[in-house]
Amino acid sequence: MPEGNRYLRLTIFLLAVLFAACIVIQVYIAGMATFIDGTHWSDHKNFVHIIEPVPLAIFVLSFFGRVRGAVRWIGLAMLVLVMAQYATAHLSDKLPYFSATHPVIALILLWLSVYTVKRSYLIWRRTI
Repeated sequence: MPEGNRYLRLTIFLLAVLFAACIVIQVYIAGMATFIDGTHWSDHKNFVHIIEPVPLAIFVLSFFGRVRGAVRWIGLAMLVLVMAQYATAHLSDKLPYFSATHPVIALILLWLSVYTVKRSYLIWRRTI
């Protein structure tokens, strides 16, 4: 296995860890907005811009790092779910029942990111 693949696989693992941690932070910020002060909603809206490119990076790097299977396609699925988060947030007036899935999608994103952490770690360890 080329040396570069090992570093790309490590990068995918670290991005997955970062994404999982950021989802927890994002949920915490939403909790602050709900239970402490509503002004934190702007923090919640702004923080997503930091984490939204991470699933795309995981997906793209999976090709260069020759990571196949679940890690690659879950990266794409997480990207689609991040876009769904935008849809649920912006359509709350027109489709409130659809918008109610916003926290459910966040749970799915957390589960997928933790799964990606585990899988990408195992893939990276095989290249050491």
